[in-house]
Amino acid sequence: MPDAGLVTMTESQPEIPVPITVWRLPAAEPGQALPLELARRIVVEYARDGAPMLDLTRDDVLAEAARECGRARVPRTLADFAVGSHRTALIVLCLPRPGFQAGGFFAGCAAKLVPFGRAVVILAGADFVASRMLADAAAPCGLRLVRRIKAFTARHHADVLVFRSG
Repeated sequence: MPDAGLVTMTESQPEIPVPITVWRLPAAEPGQALPLELARRIVVEYARDGAPMLDLTRDDVLAEAARECGRARVPRTLADFAVGSHRTALIVLCLPRPGFQAGGFFAGCAAKLVPFGRAVVILAGADFVASRMLADAAAPCGLRLVRRIKAFTARHHADVLVFRSG
């Protein structure tokens, strides 16, 4: 009999080893959704030179990091996400958000991302169940979880999930 505490994977999302990275970071400034150093690392790792990125975070930290790193940024709200025809190599979103629909978000990502583009979802705190649900919602849209980052500050912890198109 299987262990009741064991999490089983769905057939659509077979168990694929996902690298886990730990980033120790300075704390975010009061009122910021994420630390500037986390935003910088995301921009450096995943934004492509000259390619716009969709910033679905709730403040200007990612914009500041994009400016510092010489990357283009296209600020959007979730309501505006489906509007527009340009494609991008990077989409960044912070959760939780009221009214967030994972399936709709990942379908939008699939339509907006260039091949091998990245959707980065930053979860406040560690939540394995939410991570698994996001990975399951992304799979039918052609996005695969390729990296999980544990970002720690002195006061907070965030899970950063990186999904790849194509």
